Amino acid sequence: MHYVGKKSFSRVMEYLKELEIVEVDGSYRFGHAGYGWCKGYRLTKKYRTRFVEVLTTFAEGKSRYKFAKPKQDELTEKDFNEEHLYLKELHDSIELADEPIELNGEKDTDSYNQRLYAINLIKRRELFFSVGSQGGRVTNNVANFPKELRKHLRLHGKPLINVDISNCHPLLLVTLYQSPSDEKEDFKRIVEQGRFYEVLCEQLKTKYSSLPPAKKIAAKMERCTVNDIKKKYVQFANASLDNLAKWKHSLIKDIEAVMDELFPELAAEIRKAKKRASLAVVLQKKESALIVGAVIGSLRKRGIAALTVHDSIMCFQEDADLVARVIQSCCRKLYNLSPHLKMNGQPYVVSNEPLPPEPEDVDLDKILENLDSEIEPQNENERLEILLQGLENHAA
Repeated sequence: MHYVGKKSFSRVMEYLKELEIVEVDGSYRFGHAGYGWCKGYRLTKKYRTRFVEVLTTFAEGKSRYKFAKPKQDELTEKDFNEEHLYLKELHDSIELADEPIELNGEKDTDSYNQRLYAINLIKRRELFFSVGSQGGRVTNNVANFPKELRKHLRLHGKPLINVDISNCHPLLLVTLYQSPSDEKEDFKRIVEQGRFYEVLCEQLKTKYSSLPPAKKIAAKMERCTVNDIKKKYVQFANASLDNLAKWKHSLIKDIEAVMDELFPELAAEIRKAKKRASLAVVLQKKESALIVGAVIGSLRKRGIAALTVHDSIMCFQEDADLVARVIQSCCRKLYNLSPHLKMNGQPYVVSNEPLPPEPEDVDLDKILENLDSEIEPQNENERLEILLQGLENHAA
């Protein structure tokens, strides 16, 4: 992949247009006054085909991090805390299982290409790791890897399992309430049961059921799934107040109306948060404090290998129950919430076994032992090298 500087971009794109490799459609992004019109570059139909897999070979076990200048909304590596560095060290050891990955079932060309690209980044050891300076969200190859293909990921040769907080974004909305109320308790019960999107979907379907069947929106809502509603809710949550005011007739506007009807106190707090800053950033900060700060902080001290995928944790099967208990414990301590958890997409009941106390310091010997039990450093110098290099060149 080659990166084109800003000064050369226009000239390169004009040249590609002349060659009929790219085309423009003059698209418009709603709500971007003054800056809404864009070129809308895309490949011409001739070139809109599936990628052909071409792999280059690099030294075995090596990783090539992209040390590009961080964006304005990203932290520099010198600003990483201990949890970020711990995650980055583990992330550097991620690899793919030595088995075929089936992509032929993917009919959509763009989706196919995205999956193949994500796979090849890891195969070529072209790893990236960034931390948002505003929300603190960690983004890397694992977080961006297609959900349905994560079963092919390996950490030191071992498969990973995903422990996920159901309705994490709505769950954290509970923290916006300024005082106790019956509404807060009702909303808290719904999100702790992991039923927020189902309740929202039911209310919207009830709302649209009164419309004549000939109405397009009524027919569309009849086919709508919970996942469809979840996507629209995310758009509602991320939209500014100005944009919400412009969407007169849309499902997103109706989600706002349902929130006003069911949870008026919360809806008022959401508007206040949107006035002060982006609601997404506010909740990402809370998510980061929970997942990276508290959960990874605790797992790091316990010598448990784990990676984050935004609001979920990827870990080894044998550590999954402990990870689930740590998530529950941290969520109660930070936000007085008891989240509904899923393991690889299935509901998971956390055991009542008490958590063992955290050690005061990170046991690096235990981390090495848990991550790569088959590796036995020959001497202290080799052991120190493994620690300093973040478990990178362990294949000796």
